[in-house]
Amino acid sequence: MFKRCSILVAFVTAVAVAGNVIPRAFEQRGTANVTYVGNNLYIGNRTKDDWLHKTVNIFKSAVPFRVVNETWTMTTYFNLTYLEAIDNAVNKTLGAYPSLVSGGPGQRNTTLLFNSKTGQPINFTLNAYVRY
Repeated sequence: MFKRCSILVAFVTAVAVAGNVIPRAFEQRGTANVTYVGNNLYIGNRTKDDWLHKTVNIFKSAVPFRVVNETWTMTTYFNLTYLEAIDNAVNKTLGAYPSLVSGGPGQRNTTLLFNSKTGQPINFTLNAYVRY
């Protein structure tokens, strides 16, 4: 009896942990899919009709023992469909974390916030895809 209960407790614990960890890798935010892979951020769905509207390199130097923040805002005439923020850090465990503050796919504006890890620079390439 004890063996069955311990197996049941282990199974329930595994399901609870997976339920709290997996949603960070893929979460729904409004109508846009938000996916994190390492420090990279992918927002929306790209189709064959989308075209690359803007590529921006975002860089901010590191400050020793401090967290560096950078905000990027874009407004366009076209509807955004897909945004990707790719971390250019040599070591992917360092660098910064991007996050969507406002706007995004389905809208004509977006604001992204980049927060570095302590003592690390921000070095990202941002690609914005749009559709008429």
